[in-house]
Order: sequence, then structure tokens, then C-alpha cells
Amino acid sequence: MTQNLAARLPNRIHDLRGGLVTLLSSVYITMLIPSMLDHNLSTVAATALACAVGTLLFACVTRLPFAVGPGIVPASLVASMLARGVPFQTVLGLEFYAGLAFLALACCGGLQAALRRMPPVLKATGQMAIGLYLLMAALRVVGLGGGNSAPGLHLGAEAFLFLAGLLGVFLVSRSRKWNGYAILAGIAIASVLAWLSNLTPQTSTVPTAPLALVLPDFADALQWRFLGDGLMLLYVVVVDVVATLETMAACAPQLCTPDGRLKHFERSLVMSGVVFLISPFLGSAPLLVFFESLGGVLSGARTLWAAGLMAAGFAALVFLAPLAQRIPVCACVVGLAYVGFIIARHAIAAMPEGSTAAPGGAGQHIPRELPYLVGTAVLALLLTQSLSMTLFALFAVYPLCKHQTGQALRAWEISASVLCITLIGLTAI
Repeated sequence: MTQNLAARLPNRIHDLRGGLVTLLSSVYITMLIPSMLDHNLSTVAATALACAVGTLLFACVTRLPFAVGPGIVPASLVASMLARGVPFQTVLGLEFYAGLAFLALACCGGLQAALRRMPPVLKATGQMAIGLYLLMAALRVVGLGGGNSAPGLHLGAEAFLFLAGLLGVFLVSRSRKWNGYAILAGIAIASVLAWLSNLTPQTSTVPTAPLALVLPDFADALQWRFLGDGLMLLYVVVVDVVATLETMAACAPQLCTPDGRLKHFERSLVMSGVVFLISPFLGSAPLLVFFESLGGVLSGARTLWAAGLMAAGFAALVFLAPLAQRIPVCACVVGLAYVGFIIARHAIAAMPEGSTAAPGGAGQHIPRELPYLVGTAVLALLLTQSLSMTLFALFAVYPLCKHQTGQALRAWEISASVLCITLIGLTAI
């Protein structure tokens, strides 16, 4: 028995280390979501509770060490609805019906069928766009990408702390013995430098109101004028969830089956629908798997031990929200930037070859539509700074890229393109 415990101890340490990395990389979201929405409607305590419940529920069923919480992309969509005067209770009702539709699609196999039909080149380009988006988001937070700097920090100092932490991540990741601590080391370096320099916010910039949940208004959400909002919310969450799980499978082979699929993938899709469905009852924006979870997986997270640590940490923030604000935002996004880099690098290295290559050349070639798709992704990211709009744009232009290269089009590709163009138009309006 002693030998069994000794053999399991290193695995437990790796799990807890990975869970801590994901928790520290995700804690800023509990501050960010209330700042995006009305502080009287979404508080730090409510957001932390939603993260704790979602993480624990998802992990208990899927056995995967992923953090779950309000997604930034759907939260921005919720914020736009609130800005147009849609009542918060009605938004929560729309979340419920969209979550119900998501769960139905996952249970009947509709999402899985759509994934099987997705061309590899489109999937790889989407993953590259996700990686670039996360990297750009981290740079914007610290003022290096044209966005506003985090409250309470000076632009120059904030960028320096972020770059120092990121440099620490890359240096530690080069060590075979200590590479599992790379992200944790980067977060620690940026945090310690901020504390020593007295550059962390001294007062709370986000209200830490007591926990107060708001119930959905199911009847008002059924009005026809909210149909477009509900469909957009559903589509954004579907794209976000599928992209996250596919990216996890591509970048974390240790969590995959021998055929390269994420373990319990179908169960993960169903549980994504479940946590989406319960999010309005927690007074939260739609709950999703965090991309930051990949950082924890790269640091050793494998089992429920990691998920348990994350859930406990989020639960503690319900009562200790001011403590979380002592962790500099520029330190939290160090892990986000590194995860984005890993995702983009893996997607570029895994770009499909040969199947649709230009004829007449020797050896393998890149697909003929790939340069058009990569250009579309980069341009859309720069112009919109929105992941959902970028993914919509990729689906919208894919048939045009195939037609430009002389390839035959399929009915579902044209239908998906028309749907995405319609959703882009609705968002613009």
C-alpha cells in the first residue's frame, strides 16, 4: 500500500500543479465579467460561484480537468443586448432556450455530424485563429495591442511585467525537468515584481457586492423580436465550445484516445449543453470550458484532483473576492498568451497537406484555399478583434475560396456560408 501511495504521489502533485495554473490563469475572468456587464446584475461573487459549480459538474461527468465559467465572447454578446435595453431577466431566458437547443443538438448527434463534415483545412485555420486571438487579447490587456491597459497599472510597467513573466515561461519551458512549472513560474515572476514595485491596484476596481441571483424571464424571452438574439447566442456558444474542445484535442494528446479524439468527447458536448442550460439560474453569462484550461493540462492536470482544486478555488472567491484582486491582471494573462502561442503553433504545424493541393508539382503542397483562409482570419481579427466574427468569416468565405481555386462546392458549405453571412449582418445591425 505504501508503494502504491508513493507511485501515485507524483501524479497527484502534477494534477494539483496543473489545477493551480488553470485557476491562477482564469481568476481574472471573475473580475472581467462583472466589468463587462452591469455590476448591479453580475457580481464577482456570482461569477465565482458559477465557475465553481460549472467546473465541478463538468468534471464529475466528463472526468476531464477543465475549468468552466462565463465565456468572454458570449458575455460580450450579452453586454450588447443589455446596452440595447434588453432586460437582464429576458437575456437569461434567452440563455435558457439557447442552452436547451444546444443540449438537444448534442444529444441527437447533430453537432458531432457537423464536425465530421468540417474540412480539415477549415478546422486547422480556425484553431490558428483561436491561438492568435488569445495572444492578441493578452497583448491588448497590457496595452501592447492597441487596447486599454488594466485599471490601476501604468502602461509601461504593466507591459514590462507581462513580458518578464512571458520570458520566464519560455525559459522554464525549455527545461525537461521543470517545464511543467513554466506557466506557474511566469505568473509568479510577474506577480512578485508587481508586488515589490507596488504596482498592483491598492483599492478594489470591481464591486464586490454580496451574492444575489436573478431568475430568468421565460415568457418575455419568447417574443419574436428576440429570436435573432437567441439564434446568435446559440451559434456563438456552439462555435466557441466546438473550437475549444477540438483545440484541446489537437494540443493535448495526453487527453486523447488512440485515434486522436478527446476522451469522452460526446459526453463533453452534452455537458457543455448542461452547463449552458443552468447558467441563467446562476445569474451568469453562458458557461463554457475556458481556453486557459490548456495551460493547466500542459502543466500536468489530468484527473478530478485538478478540477477539484479549481472548483474549491473559485468557491473560495465567493467569500474572498478582494484577495483575487491582489493578483495582477498582467500576471494572469501570461498564461493566456502562452496558451495562444501553443495553439497557433500547433495549428500551423498541423496544416493539412496534399488532398486539395495544386496539381503538377512534386511532393506535398498546402491546400489551394489555405492562403485565402489564413488571410481572412488575420484580417478579420485585426478589424473586428472578435473571435466569433472571425470564425463566422471563415465559414462565410470558405465556398468562395474553393470556387476561386476551381473546386466543386457542396450544398452544406453554401448553406453554412449563407447562415454565417446572415449572422454577421445581424450583429452589425
